[in-house]
Amino acid sequence: MAEQIRVACKRSGPLYALDGLVRSDGNVMTSLVLLVAMLTPAAPPGTVRPIALRLERGQEFVYHSVYNQESDRPGSQFSRLLDTYVLILDTSPQGSQAAVMTVMRVDNKPGAEAVPVVRLEYARIDSLGRIALDSTSTLPRVPIDGPPMLDPLPFIELTPAMPEAGQQWESVDADQAPLWQRLLVTEFHRFDRCWKIKTEQSSGDWNVAGRTVWKRNEMAWMSLQHGFIVRRERTTDWRTESGETRKSSLVAELELMPPASVQQDQFRDRKIEIKAAVEFAKELAELMKPRGEPDYRGYDNLLRSLDRYVSRETPYAAAVKSLRRRAELARSGERPPEPLVIRTQKEPPKPVEEGQTAPEFVAKEFGGETALRSGQLKGRPTLLIFFKPSSKLAVHVIRYAQSAADAYVKQAQRVNVWLLAVENEPADLARLRAERQLDIRVYDGKGVVTLFAGRSTPRLVVLDKAGTVQSIYSGWNGEFRDMIHKELLKLID
Repeated sequence: MAEQIRVACKRSGPLYALDGLVRSDGNVMTSLVLLVAMLTPAAPPGTVRPIALRLERGQEFVYHSVYNQESDRPGSQFSRLLDTYVLILDTSPQGSQAAVMTVMRVDNKPGAEAVPVVRLEYARIDSLGRIALDSTSTLPRVPIDGPPMLDPLPFIELTPAMPEAGQQWESVDADQAPLWQRLLVTEFHRFDRCWKIKTEQSSGDWNVAGRTVWKRNEMAWMSLQHGFIVRRERTTDWRTESGETRKSSLVAELELMPPASVQQDQFRDRKIEIKAAVEFAKELAELMKPRGEPDYRGYDNLLRSLDRYVSRETPYAAAVKSLRRRAELARSGERPPEPLVIRTQKEPPKPVEEGQTAPEFVAKEFGGETALRSGQLKGRPTLLIFFKPSSKLAVHVIRYAQSAADAYVKQAQRVNVWLLAVENEPADLARLRAERQLDIRVYDGKGVVTLFAGRSTPRLVVLDKAGTVQSIYSGWNGEFRDMIHKELLKLID
């Protein structure tokens, strides 16, 4: 078998041996990836990642991080130590469920109890490594101007296709701005052979004065055997409107490889502790919503519930203790400063018209983990259907969308049919799904519909195989069905 692997790799380019393993030079990195894939157990069903993310129920990741921040203003330097825990609660071919917790140790006044700052959330990780939080907070996970509040360190999103050295791809970051990632090299880490991946993110042109701008760079080492991150090095630079320059750095390292799996009774205690902490956090988040006078009775009830809570003394007990301190401070009117959130400063794209190529966009699925990307519009004709769930015409539009999906997608697989809602009303969407027995996915089209020459809905857009807009239908007319059908038939041929 080893000789077969060596021969297969040898055909791809110059090879040399290192520590008993065969690897390729920088020009033929694919050979190394193929070698690792052949030596690695088969990926679980449903995995579409080039390097499978291998997670197990009960597995607990522990990372230790050091965060440093400095400024060109004297006396503004500080450091923090952070611990991040990720407990895998369940796994399936489609993804995994986890609890993510970041614990930041702070300097307390002499004689005061040391209570760390903790954030704990449930999370879902799909087969590409993309993470979505079931969040109790609207605050960003990794703010620009401070330590990470919730750092999902093990996970990094990959494309379904195998990237090549130097290839760049985009990932979605709902907090700040899109991330541009690029595979650099393959190299040894103290735990495993890894892909070294560079991530870049920014608010736009760094040279623009008079407003706050930022840029962030990160290096991540991803295990080729397990698909998760074993080390991260992150730097963030930002400049305020007044011209003050600040910089931070974070180095995070996985404690144990592979991460240990907790025993059954410990796993049960951890799940109970996590559930309690998340429920308490939801109560506190509701109490902290601005509504005039604080709900002192509500705060008192929450504090009594926290005092009655009996801890299992797991690592996640820190979240409950931190919540109690936050509840005390919030009741007295003290709140931590809001982290800085500055999104990408870009000129909005001009709406496209008939005969122009569809613009780039990403639309998340309502109630799901997938996303519709503009790159998926190419390869075969596409029908985009925009609608407003609260409109009286919504029933007619989704009935047509479902029948079009059944005819063009399920039977023939010759046309893409995408349904996009331009308002986020879960109750209306749920009602329509139930009434019409809708099984087609619905995506968030609020920011997409304006890219196609207007805001009015319903709006139906027909594109050819190259992603060029052929027709835009505004409103709803009974003749649209036949007109679109004839147009799609011409594009299919």
